[in-house]
Amino acid sequence: MSKSIIKNTSRVIIIMFILLMTSFSKSISADEDGYMLQDIYVKDDNKIVFLTFDDGPSKTTDKILDILKEKDIKATFFILGVQAEQYPEALMRIYEEGHSIGNHTYSHLDKIQYCTPDKFVKDLDKNKELINDILERDINLNLVRFPYGSNSAKYQNKKMYIEKLREHNLKSIDWNVDARDSIVKNPSESFIMNKILEESKNKTRIVLLMHDSVLCKNTVKVLPRVIEHFKNKGFIFEKIASEQE
Repeated sequence: MSKSIIKNTSRVIIIMFILLMTSFSKSISADEDGYMLQDIYVKDDNKIVFLTFDDGPSKTTDKILDILKEKDIKATFFILGVQAEQYPEALMRIYEEGHSIGNHTYSHLDKIQYCTPDKFVKDLDKNKELINDILERDINLNLVRFPYGSNSAKYQNKKMYIEKLREHNLKSIDWNVDARDSIVKNPSESFIMNKILEESKNKTRIVLLMHDSVLCKNTVKVLPRVIEHFKNKGFIFEKIASEQE
């Protein structure tokens, strides 16, 4: 074998090794930090469910975290600033136990009819600053969930809001399964479970919307059943990265 062939072969091996190590490094990072948005709804045979909780922290957060800890599951919590101010210890526990944190605005924009994309981003920035102050570190939070979901009729021009988020390197995600635990007043465990079963049918990638609120007590009660259902169906549980590329 000529020296040039040996040299070229060695070069190819080195390049392949570098690519392999880069891929391995990225996979480790994904495992530690959670899924990137572009990878969540990939169509393949892997069955994954992302448990997400909106509107917390609250008096029920510790109960939710106890269940997740017992089941060895990581979830994603979309935090409200007005709630974080009341329950800073719960927010700290969410972070310290390895769950992902998303930005659900400071105020929940209940008067959204008076809101503009600029005011929306300002509310998100206020919440991010508060979260980082409570955690005493910058978690590079740019994961967002719109109050009521980005497809809500409350956002008269969704495109303007999305473009404004893009300008600020903010990325949003809604859900494809809704537990409906905040739609009606004090829904029963069976109501919540049936809604989840109905909406998750035939799906292999699930972003499940639930709520971390004192008004959603039965969400906590039904959570172990929800987890067991998806485990029995062969799903694994993952979190969404707080920092999106």
